[in-house]
Amino acid sequence: IDVKKKIAIVPEQESPPSFLTPREVLEMVASIRQIENPDIEEWITFFELEAMEGRVCRNLSRGQKQKVMLAAAFISDTDLMFLDEPFINLDPIVQTKVRDWLVQYVDKGGTVFLNTHLLENAQRLCDRAAIIHNGEIQSMIKVKELDDQNMNLEELFHEIIQ
Repeated sequence: IDVKKKIAIVPEQESPPSFLTPREVLEMVASIRQIENPDIEEWITFFELEAMEGRVCRNLSRGQKQKVMLAAAFISDTDLMFLDEPFINLDPIVQTKVRDWLVQYVDKGGTVFLNTHLLENAQRLCDRAAIIHNGEIQSMIKVKELDDQNMNLEELFHEIIQ
């Protein structure tokens, strides 16, 4: 259980419990993870979930559900996160906020495994990247090396795959 407390996971196709409100989801996660003084209001505000107060998750849009899932991961105060396509269905403003938060999280010592098809986000956020095609790692690279070569991940992807 102690190891599980240190890990947060946001799967690509997961939804929060349909019968709970966003606030109730965060309260449930905080309770299960035994988080002392969880700042639920901070995450409600961060993800602009105030307008969803009183609405159960089954009545939320995909983007709103994604915000709830990310808030549940971020409130967990973990050392390690696995995020699968975290930017899908998020509006550009929230995408920027999430990117900025992830940078701060890593700067404070957290580790993020980011799975994304949005290679620009991977290049902006990651220290290292693996290019996977047909379920196999085709290449692993330090992102700084791409910057030094004036190349981006998308160009590298096409170069390797084609």
